[in-house]
Amino acid sequence: MVCLSSRSPNPHLLLRKAARLADRMHAPWYAVYVRTPAEGIDRIDAATQRKIADTQQLAHQLGAVPMTYGTGKDFPSAVADFVHEYAVTHVVLGRSQRPWYWSWFGPSNLDRLLRTIRGVDVLIVDTR
Repeated sequence: MVCLSSRSPNPHLLLRKAARLADRMHAPWYAVYVRTPAEGIDRIDAATQRKIADTQQLAHQLGAVPMTYGTGKDFPSAVADFVHEYAVTHVVLGRSQRPWYWSWFGPSNLDRLLRTIRGVDVLIVDTR
């Protein structure tokens, strides 16, 4: 499973890494755009929607099953729901652009996700 975001600067790098991993494992894979309540279809602009559609089209060309998944109150809970629902064993994420001082305000989405999903391998790709 690859988690896609509307704010990812280089989603093609993330998709290609996941495609190579899935190919080596001879496994099907999902390219999932995780839509949080803050990213409702009526809340994001047309350019962002086009970027998401282009990313999902590239995922399909690389052999993924592109999906949009929007359950859960936030990103970690939505990913955890998807992982449990589809019996995912590996998750590929891009490193966020979060400044170091934000750690003072609480755990990152990645930290919360790692606490939520147990028994799943998580690969973090630097897409900057």
